[in-house]
Amino acid sequence: MKSEEEENLPKDLKEQENKENEKDNKDEKKKKIENDEIKDKEQDKGKEKEKEIEKDKVEEKEKDKEKEIEKEKEKEKVEDKDRDKEKEKEKEIDKDKEKDKNIDKEKDKIIDIEKEKEKNNEKEKDNEKEKKKEIGKDSYFFIIEKTPEWDKVVPHIIEAIDEKKNDNSVYSEYPYFRIQNAVQYLPKIDKPSDILSTEQLRELHSRLPAYHQYTNLYKIFSISVDGSSLKTLYNKCEGITNSVLIIKDDDGNIFGAYASEEYAPSSKFFGTGECFLFTFYKLNKIHVYCSTGINDSYMYCDNEQISFGCSDDYFSLCLRNNLLDGYSRHTKTYNNEPLNNKDKFVIYKLEIFGFKKHQ
Repeated sequence: MKSEEEENLPKDLKEQENKENEKDNKDEKKKKIENDEIKDKEQDKGKEKEKEIEKDKVEEKEKDKEKEIEKEKEKEKVEDKDRDKEKEKEKEIDKDKEKDKNIDKEKDKIIDIEKEKEKNNEKEKDNEKEKKKEIGKDSYFFIIEKTPEWDKVVPHIIEAIDEKKNDNSVYSEYPYFRIQNAVQYLPKIDKPSDILSTEQLRELHSRLPAYHQYTNLYKIFSISVDGSSLKTLYNKCEGITNSVLIIKDDDGNIFGAYASEEYAPSSKFFGTGECFLFTFYKLNKIHVYCSTGINDSYMYCDNEQISFGCSDDYFSLCLRNNLLDGYSRHTKTYNNEPLNNKDKFVIYKLEIFGFKKHQ
């Protein structure tokens, strides 16, 4: 129920109040609409941001995917390179295997050739034995070679046949000997020996292995020229596989050795059965001590000494590193007597000769 005052208000005031109320309602509605619009705009902006964020996330994902793809590609490249390397290694291994096969084949060929040579050598030995049997124990078998020295050779042949013996005791047990042992060819020398006479040189040369019989000599080393240094001796003899060592001691004894290999420091014995020792101690005639085959201690060299033959902790011939003294003892390698007829000796002269083909 309206109060009496309100009812008594003038109509104009009522109308005015209503108008104001309407205006206020309109303003409120307008504000509400504006607020709603602002809210809508803010919501739209939020959605836009969300879309942008989603878009960025999608782009990042795409980029990550691309990176992963690149990584995979790099891995594949590395793996391909590794595979290629493995293939190359396999190829190299196959090549090495092929080389080894070829080497083995070559070795087998060499072995077959050596076996064939051995067979031929055995056949030759058998033939030689047959010849010996035919000739007889008391006969002498000469291997004669036509040489420029033929006219000089013949008188020696006749003399050896007349004597019917070989002065070299090493060959005395055999029913034959080579012509060189009777001929005693005199070699030429580039520089005269300070130790051997012509007759001694001829004697020594005739006892050398067959392939040296008609070779000439050249001086490699001499302490009177090169000094008493073992190192110098090794340097002078480098690469020379065959040589003759000649020594004269302070008592005038002459002796030495034939070396079938190079003088060079080694941790073990070396050389071959062609090595021999010799001495002119008795009657100015050479006496040769060949290897017995009991052991293979033919030669030994180090920075302290040069030695030939060994048994019972002694050497057949031993030279100290100062090349001024040494000793000679009996050994089983050469079955030798002391080369200077006593134990120790002092070196007066020493020289080494090598070989040149006869021209």
